[in-house]
Amino acid sequence: MGRHILCGLGVAVAGKMRKREISRVRGFIVWTYEVVYEFCLLKWGENVQKFMF
Repeated sequence: MGRHILCGLGVAVAGKMRKREISRVRGFIVWTYEVVYEFCLLKWGENVQKFMF
């Protein structure tokens, strides 16, 4: 249990230090997902919505 708390604190500190980098990466992942989703929607139409959700 204690190890998880320490690990969480370490991640939080690293997150504060590298927040800009992390948000950029997260933004890129979200953008990539949206592009792929839009592409699939254009290609296969309604079936994609049933498949994705």
